[in-house]
Amino acid sequence: MNCKTTANCGSGQFCDGFSCQNKKGLGATCLSNAECAAGQCAAGICGCNYADENCPGGQYCSAAACFNKGAGGALCGRGGECQSGACNGGVCGCANNSQCGSTQYCSGSTCTAKLAAGAGCSSGGQCISGSQPSDE
Repeated sequence: MNCKTTANCGSGQFCDGFSCQNKKGLGATCLSNAECAAGQCAAGICGCNYADENCPGGQYCSAAACFNKGAGGALCGRGGECQSGACNGGVCGCANNSQCGSTQYCSGSTCTAKLAAGAGCSSGGQCISGSQPSDE
């Protein structure tokens, strides 16, 4: 369709000065905000426009770029930056052991260093060896 402005185009399209084009996704080159699906052209690249929902799953938006959400123990500024959705005192919290590093376990939404064998592990996930010590 021929156009003079983006107002002449359908939803999800922009006018390149001659014809209507589909809006561009994250990371595409751009000249104006109107060209980008998220409405943000930053330094010539379509960005996420400060909205996490404009990023792929498992990522969050910071200004114009998408980043992977942090595991338990990663630094954060808000819950949306964490896999668990919880940012406690500038550190990503956890909801289960899989959200912590291999040398940590989840204890009350905080990633904690695993315990040595015989140190009173109450479950296998708390021990460095990965197995709960038997009663001695």
